[in-house]
Parts: sequence; structure tokens; C-alpha cells
Amino acid sequence: MMAVPTISSSEVPDFCCWEDGWATRDTTEYESSSREVIADDEGARTDEMDSYLGDVVRKSGDEEEEEGVLYIGGIFELTNNPHSASPRSELDAALLAIRHVNEQRIVPGYRLHLVYNDSKCDAGVGTDVFYDMIYRMPPGRRITMVMGSSCTEVSKTLAEIAPYWNLVLISYGETSPALGDREKYKTFFRLALADSALVPARRMFIRNFGWKTVAVLYEDNEMFSLAMNDIGEDLGIHNISVAASLSFKDATVEIKEKLQEIKEMDLRVIIAAFAESTARQVFCEAYHEKLTGPRYVWLLVGSFSYPWWLDAQGTRCTAEQLTKALDGCFAVGSLNTLLGGETSVANLTSAEFKQAYIDNNGSNPMSFFAATTYDTVWTIALTLRAVVTQRRQSSQPLTPLTPLHEMNYSDLEEIRDMYLNIIENMHFLGVSGPVSFKGSDREGISVIYQLQDGNSSRVAIHYPGSTELDFSCDECYQIVWQGGRIPATERQK
Repeated sequence: MMAVPTISSSEVPDFCCWEDGWATRDTTEYESSSREVIADDEGARTDEMDSYLGDVVRKSGDEEEEEGVLYIGGIFELTNNPHSASPRSELDAALLAIRHVNEQRIVPGYRLHLVYNDSKCDAGVGTDVFYDMIYRMPPGRRITMVMGSSCTEVSKTLAEIAPYWNLVLISYGETSPALGDREKYKTFFRLALADSALVPARRMFIRNFGWKTVAVLYEDNEMFSLAMNDIGEDLGIHNISVAASLSFKDATVEIKEKLQEIKEMDLRVIIAAFAESTARQVFCEAYHEKLTGPRYVWLLVGSFSYPWWLDAQGTRCTAEQLTKALDGCFAVGSLNTLLGGETSVANLTSAEFKQAYIDNNGSNPMSFFAATTYDTVWTIALTLRAVVTQRRQSSQPLTPLTPLHEMNYSDLEEIRDMYLNIIENMHFLGVSGPVSFKGSDREGISVIYQLQDGNSSRVAIHYPGSTELDFSCDECYQIVWQGGRIPATERQK
């Protein structure tokens, strides 16, 4: 068993992070006016400050006498979220899921309470937040499982330390290939499809049109570098040449030179990976350099909120120019929905989930990871349901088992192994599509999207294990080629 690290009270940060910033903690009492938005036990918002960890640790014990409470740690990017224009969206989806799980009494004899905090997309802050949840909970209350985060460095740090407390960490938005290392990240899972899982679909798309030479252009950070390495290796194995591999750190300074290199080499198929804010800079410059339109194919890597291109702030383009530059470009992503009006385990179709999110004042625009966040809570709930049921069935009258909510972190080693086994063998329909796992990674359906007249249109689907794309899928649109023909590289003319 791994030894649980100890930490003195002087080492525990005397603050708690809320969505509107840092607050000095008074560990005895808070003034109710100091913060205005937290969540009650069912995920609804309230104006009372009756918790010092962000959400549902209630001072009244009446409800807890009727049912046990299992506390779920939630680490979100409520500020400095690079993946969403609406940083609270993922938290709103989690709170909605907590409410639905409790209303449907999914975990026998228990309610789930979400204890959340803000990592600010900073590994140091995320670690402090995690320790805060471990060491600052009121006596007798402990975190059962943890969900988060969507920032790679935060996720990597948490995934390394969580096993010391026998805790399982499930990310709703982490896509970096680095987190697929099961030996290093022993209790980590993710609901977002890993970038590496999308590699076959990208390659099949390129091969489908006979393109044999591409350029890759990416923002120089660990996540995009790893993704591009995987893509480059896969293309090479399948005899597709990467004629130029160009990276940059500051798009405002470097991108014009990189685009000119692509133009001089007459490369027409460009695989591009960068954050949403950077994408605006890149496509604005590509518009002015005339590297968009019918002679070029752009294939984007990464997750973007819709419609991110309408915000031209910080660029020298208008929203109309960005829309024109992006028209016809492609992206490969996870399905992130249910097909054909299927109903999820929560008894919601994907459309009904979106409506429920809106009806419960979910932040707008909805994050790309809102659906996977919702399904992360359901993954936790279904795991706990299975564990509680199995333990009740195996309990003997003369040797009753310690209730799950009364177990110490050191007692959770056996339970942790149960969690891992249940999740690894789990299959259910979520609002983001079918949910199952292979190791730490979700097995999911990949989708090719094309931006057509300002709309992100599904044009093909790739199912796990398939050797080709399905261009005739339900709800798929025909590809629209500008100028009426498929672009080609100079070598293929």
C-alpha cells in the first residue's frame, strides 16, 4: 500500500478559491455576504455561504441523518480556462448531473455532494486545492472520488498524487496523450476522448482523398507537441509525408513567417493545432496571406467552442473575415452526443440534456466539455452504485462492513481496486455518447466536422476498430468543396 503523505497545518494554504477569486479563510465562520454563488445539496445555486469548500457541506445535519452523504471533489478551471469562453460551464454541467443523480437516487442510501474549487489552470494552485479538500474537510467527512481537470499540467499533477489517498481521479476534459500512461497514472480515467484516439480518423480522412504530402503547424506546448508527434508518426507509417513541421510560441510575432514558409513550399493540406485564442490569430494572418479558400485544406486539432471565430477581438480581422477564412476547414473530434435520438442512462436525449442545462441557468456558451462533465458525474455515481450494492450483498450480520462514508483514506485501498475494476468494465450511454474504457482512456466515436456557411457540420464518422470512415452516416452532410473541386498539393496536380 502507498504511504499517505502527511502535511502540517502550517503547510496547508489558508485560502479557498471561488469562481471570483481568492478569499482569505476564516476557518471558524464565514460572512454570508463574502461570496454570492455556491451550490446546495442538489446542485442548485444559493446565496448562502454555508460551506468553506465551495458547495455542499451543510451545517444542518437533519438530511444527513436520513441518508448518508458521499463527497465528490471537483477541480475546475473557473478562471483562466483555455478551452472555454464560458469557464463556469463545466461546473454548471456537473451540478446539473449531481442534481439528477440525487433525484433519481442512483446510489442506494446515499446522496452525492460536490465539493469544488478553482485550479486556475495552474498545477501549483491545483495541488493546493486538492490538499485543501483532503485536510480541510470537517471532522468525519472525506472525499470519495475526484473529478477534474481540463488542463494538462493540473491533471498530470493530480493524477500522480491521488493514489496516495487511494482516490480515483476522473477528468472530464483532459485530452493529452501523456495521461494515457497507466503505469505512471494508476488511478486516472478520462471521459474526453484522448487526442491519440483521433489519430486514425485524421489519417483515414487524408488518405481518402489521395493526399500524400501535408504540413503541420502547431503551438509549442507539451499537449500539442505530443499530439503532433503521434500524428506525424502515424502518417509516416502510412506513407504520407510531413513536408514541413512548424511550431511557434507567440502567434502575434511568429505566425506570419511560418505561413510564408508553407506558401513557399506550396503545401496545400495543413494540419493545425493550437488553443482557441491562438486560432483566431492564425486564421486572421492566413486570411491576409491568402492561405485559405479553395486551394487549401485546413484540418484542426483540438477542442473549440462554437462559434469561436465570431470573436475577432485581439486580431486585425473582422468576424466576417475570420468566418470567410475558416469556411470549408475541417476538424476531427469526439462525437460528444447521442445518435438517432437515443436516450442516455440519465433518461435524457442529447437535446434534452442541452435544454435541461439551459433551463437550469447553465453558462453560455456551453463548453465543448459540458456533456463529458455531466457524464463524468454519472460515471462516478454508477461506480459508487455498483460498489455499495456489492458490499451490501457480501456483508455478514456478525461482521458488518464499515459504511463507505465512514472509511478513512487508508481504508480505501480495497475500495479503490473495486472502483478501478468497475470503471474498466463499464458500459453505458451518456449524453456525450457511448461510454466505455480501455485502460485510462475512453473508447469513443470520432467525427469529422466541416465548417459550412458558419455551421459546424458532421461529414463523416469513425467507429473504434473500423478501417475506414463512414461518410453516409445518419445526420451527416455532404462535404462542400470551395470552387467545386477537391484541393490538391502541387505534387498531385
